[in-house]
Amino acid sequence: LSDNELTGPIPPELSQLTNLQHLELSCNDLTGPIPSELIQLSNFSQLYLDGNHLTGTVPPELEDRVWPAFCDDENSGHGWAIQNIAHWGITHGCGNDNFCPDDPITRRQMAAFLHRAVTRQSGRPAQVTGPTLVDVEKDAWYRRYAQWAVAAGVMRAPDGKFDPGGVVTRADMAEMLTAVFDYITPPAQAQGIFTDMADQPDHVVRAAEGLLGVGVSEGCSDNPLRYCPNQPVTRAQMASFFYRALTHHPPGADFGPDQYHP
Repeated sequence: LSDNELTGPIPPELSQLTNLQHLELSCNDLTGPIPSELIQLSNFSQLYLDGNHLTGTVPPELEDRVWPAFCDDENSGHGWAIQNIAHWGITHGCGNDNFCPDDPITRRQMAAFLHRAVTRQSGRPAQVTGPTLVDVEKDAWYRRYAQWAVAAGVMRAPDGKFDPGGVVTRADMAEMLTAVFDYITPPAQAQGIFTDMADQPDHVVRAAEGLLGVGVSEGCSDNPLRYCPNQPVTRAQMASFFYRALTHHPPGADFGPDQYHP
């Protein structure tokens, strides 16, 4: 029922739908409180409410069932991945209940996404100390993430310049994800799987082939298979990269039962 210009309060009678598991009401014009009667739904696991004008607070019994939702991702083709990484706290959207799926990822955003992904993967906050970066202001919201990314060898900062507003390319993404996720192992020698990587450094080619090998990336087109290494990564594409990487379930990993499979 998302994005349907619905008005008025959420009917408490929904609590009579005892088999209800999943309810999307986001991006409407609903008002009033969230009915406490919904806590009676024992099978209820996912409720989407963002983008309305609701008042009051979420009943405590429903807090772990309310998932983030965005009003501009339905046509992106990556909605399921976006919902999951938002639920995991990896992204908080771009403001005003939007995700901005077609915007390119900047390096400052990527540093934050990577740190949150590592924190989720390990179950504990990653250390955020690191070197001084000459083009990152001391009060910048992303400063600690950028310092961590450089100190951990996940992102580069030649001569101490992080280039926070720079755009992340698909080649960059391959390097970063193989640095963060230990189970993504690039082949010892490049296999020449992609037809458009001749101008790329060997380690980038192998990183991209490593992503393909574990299903994190499928390339940008097939027949012939291409990776598009210089193409900027959009926020929507980033969501799918991270979702696939975090749900790969390498040996010993347990990411819980909360993945959303529509």
